[in-house]
Order: sequence, then structure tokens, then C-alpha cells
Amino acid sequence: MSDNWYFALEKRSHSGWGPCHEVALARHRQSTYRAIFARLPRRNPVIGLFLGGLFHMSNERPLDAERSVYFQHTAQWGDTSGEEQQVYWLSAADLVISDWLDETFLIGASVSAQFAPLFENGLGPFPETGLCTAGMDPFEVSYLAWGGKLCKEPIDQRYGNAPHQRQHVSPDYEVSVTWSASFAEMLGPECTAAFARLESMAPLAELRVILYLG
Repeated sequence: MSDNWYFALEKRSHSGWGPCHEVALARHRQSTYRAIFARLPRRNPVIGLFLGGLFHMSNERPLDAERSVYFQHTAQWGDTSGEEQQVYWLSAADLVISDWLDETFLIGASVSAQFAPLFENGLGPFPETGLCTAGMDPFEVSYLAWGGKLCKEPIDQRYGNAPHQRQHVSPDYEVSVTWSASFAEMLGPECTAAFARLESMAPLAELRVILYLG
């Protein structure tokens, strides 16, 4: 199973679309058909924002796919809508993330009941320090922070049924919690900087961002 989502960049020229190696990560600059400039863990909830939450990256082959080095290469895959061959794209002009970096979103996940009170009203930041202090393994804390799913409503662990329910279950029983994170926090500093570099490359209409699971 693939572990990461990768972002690649195409640049349009008189001959068609080709990899934009100016922004490619060093280890990917030699590829003849793609220029990867960022990656994110498969479980990162921010992917949902690229696939409909904020932006609408398409998984249909572009109309000019025959003029794209990348899409000509991937044509041999056949159907790219399967779980392990997901490919999405969007014009860089429609993917200006700087307008959204400070926007906050709710993320939900499950934790052992003993850790649930640390998430309080479900609207605060991820309680990394508190979880480590309370005894959660640092690796599990990191895994939790980069996981979860986008959700619409917070889960308040202070009032209502939540405290009462925790009194009647094992400390290891899984309960749902929520926390808030900004778009920039979910992307991480490296990925945010990578997208910022794209926005300095004008005109953005001449650039196309490709997202694929690999």
C-alpha cells in the first residue's frame, strides 16, 4: 500500500506540458516525465481539502492529455481511478493556497478514553505535550497528529455525556475526539514553502499541479 501523496508540477511550453524541474525536490530532478515538489503522508487529513474541501482537483484525464509528458506516460496504467492509481490535477492558478493558510479546520480521530479529557472542548489545538506527559508513546502521538479526518462538529469532552460515558468504560476503550488545526499546520512548513515557490512562478496559468498516490 502506498504511504504518501506526491505533488508534481507541469509547465506549458510551445510543444506541450512537461515536468517543471526548477521546483523539483533534489532526488526527483532526474525524472523524464514528472517533477515532484512536495509530498504528504497518506493519512494527512489536508488531502481532503485538495479533493473537494477547498479545491476541486480532477481525476479525469485533461482534454490536452496527449500533449502532456506525464499523462502520456501514465496512459499505460489504464484506469487511474483505483485506490492505488489515483491521479488528480488542477491548474496552479486555481490552487493558490496562500489565501487559506490561516483558515482553521476541525479534525476528528479516536483515542483511548484515558486521553480524551486532554482534548477539552474539541476546538483547541492538538494537545501534543499533554499526550506525551500523560504517557502516550511519542510515535503514537505523531501518528495521531498526522492522521484523523476532517469533520464538521466538535466533540466536547468536558460536558454532556462524554465524562459520564468514560466512567463506565476501560481506560483503553476508544472514544472520538476533535481538535483544530490551520491549513498551514496540516501542510507542514516544507510543503507550505514548496507551494509558496509555485506562486512566485508566473504566469500560474502556465503551470499544472498533479497529485498522485505513490
